[in-house]
Amino acid sequence: VGAWPSERSMGRTARYDGLMPNVLGGEPLTPELIGQMREWIAEERGSFDGFEIVVEGTTEPGATSEPARFAAAGATWWIESNWETIDPADARRRIEAGPPRG
Repeated sequence: VGAWPSERSMGRTARYDGLMPNVLGGEPLTPELIGQMREWIAEERGSFDGFEIVVEGTTEPGATSEPARFAAAGATWWIESNWETIDPADARRRIEAGPPRG
């Protein structure tokens, strides 16, 4: 986990091979912020090669825009994670719908 925009936290992240971003100050994670993080990491490392950015979120079955927007900004992984509920029926419904498309 890297806490954006903390240079100390992000600097530790850049030394390894991936980032799961946490935005400080309660600001929501957006594709624009992912793009800024990607640029910062590439500059810090000298390259973005071999580095992953993991984004968590929720989508509705059949939805295509959210993961695609983050991918276009530089995210390399999407983890479907609904932290609002622990109802197994909700999780099963989402799993049975398959991965987000797009």
